[in-house]
Amino acid sequence: DEERRVSLRALAQIVVAWILRELDVDEKEGIIDSAPLKVCHNIRANHNPHWKGQAVWRYCASKDEYFWGFKTHLIVTNNGLVKHWLVMPANHHDVIGLKTLVPFLPKLRIFGDKGYNLRKKDRAQLLDHGIEVVAAAKSNMKPLPLADQLRLKEIRFLVEQAFSTMDRVMVLEKTLAISSTMAWGSAWNRSQRN
Repeated sequence: DEERRVSLRALAQIVVAWILRELDVDEKEGIIDSAPLKVCHNIRANHNPHWKGQAVWRYCASKDEYFWGFKTHLIVTNNGLVKHWLVMPANHHDVIGLKTLVPFLPKLRIFGDKGYNLRKKDRAQLLDHGIEVVAAAKSNMKPLPLADQLRLKEIRFLVEQAFSTMDRVMVLEKTLAISSTMAWGSAWNRSQRN
């Protein structure tokens, strides 16, 4: 079946990402982004018993909608493979997700959107770990160097492609709505702790 083939492709990508992380493949650049991970449709949120006290309401500006659930952070390599992921409550800022991933990251240059702009203190802490964050400039900031702007545009599609693959293949919203024990989100969090 087509669904089975697509699911196997997604599973293969997860296995490859795990292998890359375990082998510590030398990747010098990556791109990070976050996306909403809906638990269920908004109309059912108040009646869903599986995630009470864990999932939160949040507004997603890029999709112009409110959702009840979590936020997924992905770091994707230049090859388009998911190197690291994290599922957090949706009300945490993107920078908190990045800081949570720091112990798992090798020395890396990470590109991100405006949500990953750091304070000087945070930038210095990450540089001490060998992680340089290149985030898109906000309107009131000094613009990025042209080379960084072009590189960010060039590799931005990789993380968007990873998110769309997750949405399409794994049908995460249905999985999360069925049961918290079957959820990919909890499996991903367990894999990060090991």
